[in-house]
Amino acid sequence: MSYIELYGLIRCGSFHQGRSILKGLSNEIRSYTEGMLEADWELFQQKKYNKVDPDLEVLCYLDNILIGGIIELSQLAIEKYKYIENTSQSVFTSEAESSYIQKISNPSKKYVLWHIKIGESPEKKIVIELDVQNCPRTCENFWQLSNGFKDLNYSGSIIHRIIQDGYIEGGFINTASGKSHSSIYGEFFADENYSYLHDKPGVIGMSKFGRNENGSLFYIALRPLLHLNGRMVAFGRVVEGMDVIKTISTLPHANQRPITNVVITKSQDYLSILMPTAHESRPKSHKDQGSSKLENADLETLIARREAIVKEIESTRQELEQQKILRNMISELIAEMTA
Repeated sequence: MSYIELYGLIRCGSFHQGRSILKGLSNEIRSYTEGMLEADWELFQQKKYNKVDPDLEVLCYLDNILIGGIIELSQLAIEKYKYIENTSQSVFTSEAESSYIQKISNPSKKYVLWHIKIGESPEKKIVIELDVQNCPRTCENFWQLSNGFKDLNYSGSIIHRIIQDGYIEGGFINTASGKSHSSIYGEFFADENYSYLHDKPGVIGMSKFGRNENGSLFYIALRPLLHLNGRMVAFGRVVEGMDVIKTISTLPHANQRPITNVVITKSQDYLSILMPTAHESRPKSHKDQGSSKLENADLETLIARREAIVKEIESTRQELEQQKILRNMISELIAEMTA
């Protein structure tokens, strides 16, 4: 029995399409699937192939041999197992979003969304994961500063330092009395622990003036910085937007300060931004609708959707059949030429 592995971005519909195919082949094969956040997906590619393709969404392996992406998996399912995946792409898109939200709803983590503006360029987004289980006090400080604590807020602050091939640094907060480096606990708070390792790009930690002098300043690593283990308190990582961090790290600078202004224009709880989308995409219950009976307009909508899905399925079947006929014709032609 063949063994198929599927890896990909958990927020991409193509990954969930692949999962559906493998589920349909569950009596024919053994399989393993793993959906990842952006940072983990990039690390996976880097480890496997020593490079990262920003457009790559899925990788599929048959008996430990790479066969390609979702197209190759679909072809394998058709040609070897006579299986055609007919589910609408909109279903996979919905599954991707709900799975993504479920993954970042882990109670041991919190997620912060930053909007970053580099000079006059359009704003970019960065998502930061906080390890609240292992560094609760440090994460609470960063979390409160990211969402606004009294007059302390990372919104409006700048990235003020670039150490090439090392890290970028920010966290001086604008207040009515000037720039502040204070924490939510007072000016400084003590080193919590050193359990979170600097073993990958994107690790975020507390910059400090001395031992046990953590405030609002932070750094984001551009690569593994193992020499900081046991010395600096790391508490999370960038899970989306490392390309933005890398762009910042390459900016021209003088005395380690970027010449181009880099501003955190907005900082907020990421999950609170996503949950309205999740609520809208969630099917309404009879209680939500106020009645268990479908109105005529609802019924017409359902019928129209059903007809659209049927047409899409039929179109897919016809296209696949045409591809099969074409492949057979090519095979016959090659056979005649080599006879």
